[in-house]
Amino acid sequence: MGFKQIYQVNERDRISIPLERFLSGNDFNISDKHKTETYFHFTIKNQQLVLHSDKYVGLIPLNDEVGIFVKPKIGTKNWMHLVGRANTKLRSINELRLYGLDIDPEIQIIEYIIGTLCIQLELVVRHGMFAEYTSFQTITQYPRGRIDFGKSITKAWAKGENRKVAIKYYEFSRNTLYNRYIKSALILSQAILASNPNPRRDLQEQIHYFLQVFKNIPLLQGVDSNIRIKESIKKSALPKIREYYYDILNTALFIIEHSNIDVFENQDFEGLSFVVDMETVFEKYCQNLLRENSSLISEELIVLDQSTGKKPLFSEGPDRRFAEPDILLTSNFNSEESVKLVIDVKYKPNPSRIDLNQIITYAYSYNTNKAMLLCYAENEGAEGGEYLGKINGKSDIWIYRIFLEGIEINENEERLISNLEEIIST
Repeated sequence: MGFKQIYQVNERDRISIPLERFLSGNDFNISDKHKTETYFHFTIKNQQLVLHSDKYVGLIPLNDEVGIFVKPKIGTKNWMHLVGRANTKLRSINELRLYGLDIDPEIQIIEYIIGTLCIQLELVVRHGMFAEYTSFQTITQYPRGRIDFGKSITKAWAKGENRKVAIKYYEFSRNTLYNRYIKSALILSQAILASNPNPRRDLQEQIHYFLQVFKNIPLLQGVDSNIRIKESIKKSALPKIREYYYDILNTALFIIEHSNIDVFENQDFEGLSFVVDMETVFEKYCQNLLRENSSLISEELIVLDQSTGKKPLFSEGPDRRFAEPDILLTSNFNSEESVKLVIDVKYKPNPSRIDLNQIITYAYSYNTNKAMLLCYAENEGAEGGEYLGKINGKSDIWIYRIFLEGIEINENEERLISNLEEIIST
């Protein structure tokens, strides 16, 4: 069954929906999922159901006819990058996974995803398409590479083609699994947009443009491509200069995996519901970013999280609570004296006094002279480090805000790593 209506609201905002959309006779019709999951806070006012969105983003069903698309307030151009780097899966809400194309054309969820793909593909135009040495086999009169005598006999000479041989050669080619996968996602996106009675012309033009960029790349071959792409992303198989491909592949994977369309057949399109906890995504994203770049911050640096870096909050006394900072930068698992920096991640642009008290408490508990609150920046001008001051002549406290909207998000990440290196080294 398809949603008859999808409403759109920003993360941590509210929206009013006519109460009649949820009444079935004397019953209040809303998914049982909302009895166990706090995706929204509900109130009723003037025959309207008022939904206050929380930390979750995605397409979330309320019942079998109404869905809510909660847009993330940060990283809207890079949210797949954040989700991918956080190693967080887009969790499906299985009982209402599919919706048709009979929804409000002004709020097409899949168009949002396709728009993300187009933004990411600008980096391919700017920095280049991935290529690698690939093996090819053919029957030809003009041999190069290595001659396969066995196949020459069976495939050419036995058929009277005595002037031809079977050869195998290597060529530095853009005809790679990654580019074929992206090309197939573009073809699929084109079909999805064409199936909409009121398509976004700007997106159609962008897809047409990128199909021209990939015009010499063939479509996928084989049914195991999704598995191979996932394995490549997990193993970080791409060279460093082509790391921007990971975000593109994650988005392409999202389109192909969740569209329920075989890219080789002409079928009707169906979409999906999904949900992401953005607080957890941002926290895991920051942790993994520092783990992956720990050697750039300081030699032999160890990055711990809440579970691996926690310790008793009090050094003496009966209380058994723990100090559990989100990130602990240290050079030794077992020595408090080796702690370089205590970091607490806050999914907000401006931490509260409670947040400040918390990081100061952690600094005292770990007996370190450096502590930081790591937040996101609301705009590019707000990005960077802010030194707050020193506590009792011992602990220096910082706030760092990272900007997540720019297309060159890797540069923003590098600035954070450079800032941490400077703080630890001084």
